[in-house]
Amino acid sequence: MEIVLEIAKSLPNILVINKMFGITFSGRFSLDAVFCKCNGKPMAIFICLDNQSMDIVYYDIFSKENYQYWKIFLLKLKTIININAIEQFFVTDGKQGLHQALEEIFPNIPRQLCVAHKTRRICQIIPRVRGDKIDKMVFRIGINCITAKSEETFHKQKNILIQLFKSSWYEKQPKPHKEKIKKVLGAVRYQQKYLNTRFKLPDLIKDDITTNPLECVNGIIKERIKLFRGFKKKNNARLIIKLIILYYRFHKFTGSKFKHRNGKRPIELNKIKNKKYLQKVLKKDHPFYWMVEIKNHSF
Repeated sequence: MEIVLEIAKSLPNILVINKMFGITFSGRFSLDAVFCKCNGKPMAIFICLDNQSMDIVYYDIFSKENYQYWKIFLLKLKTIININAIEQFFVTDGKQGLHQALEEIFPNIPRQLCVAHKTRRICQIIPRVRGDKIDKMVFRIGINCITAKSEETFHKQKNILIQLFKSSWYEKQPKPHKEKIKKVLGAVRYQQKYLNTRFKLPDLIKDDITTNPLECVNGIIKERIKLFRGFKKKNNARLIIKLIILYYRFHKFTGSKFKHRNGKRPIELNKIKNKKYLQKVLKKDHPFYWMVEIKNHSF
């Protein structure tokens, strides 16, 4: 463990690395939080991801996820990215605090709720295993709403749920079914304005990037945090999370559904000014060689 911590201390932070390579991000971003615990207390890792390269633009660690901390994070992010180059933010969930902070810090930037987060919410309400015919019907209507290819289709499917909810048939259903229908309708209606941004800006927001690009990052971070079986010291947690984040940036994609990403690292999928230095860092096909080069880098 001491070796791991010393390595993490010796490596530059994420912003210095961005400067090393002269990275220009795409202007299409995702925002989300990953959670872990330190000495029994929660920690929230806030992440901004570039949707095109899948690289991490910036991250920070807070004690919880709320409006106050999202505002701090976004104010810092505003100093890092070129606001004139921003095309969109994907908000990967419907947290009110995040939306409120975005409205204040980036008031004119379109927002799109993550389709995968909404789908997951429906799956939480109606598990796909052991459901009866009514469960399966309501589940399918809810999914059809969220994955609709047009706003017209979305409203048609939503209206079916509304009619079911208002019908005499609904009143005859047992309480569990009533609760599920009510919750699914609530999930579909909740912040539907931001769920349907993709219909109003079809050239800006494509179907292939409205799913959840942050899920793969979250999965990698959570998987590696579990290997440490929790943290006891906050400073150690910050160092290990830093190392995990940097590892992600330099790891090769192998199973991406977007074939052009496979065999490449998130960091090299950005627009890079200092390409010669990047080639030097990546010249040896070793998963940790980048540590040696960026550790010894000097401006």
